[in-house]
Amino acid sequence: MTRKLLTAVLTDAELKKLRAKPFPERNKIIQDALNKKMRVKVIQLRLEEARRRNQSFIF
Repeated sequence: MTRKLLTAVLTDAELKKLRAKPFPERNKIIQDALNKKMRVKVIQLRLEEARRRNQSFIF
């Protein structure tokens, strides 16, 4: 994975900790962080969409 993607998901302190971990464990930590970020993004998009829908029904 690119460094840009990793820094978007993990902090610098977390990246430093990753260097000490074995490769498979490192991948799991990265995947978990990506999944968490995407889950949060999806929730935000759903809330925004619901707000837009509610605003369109106001007369």
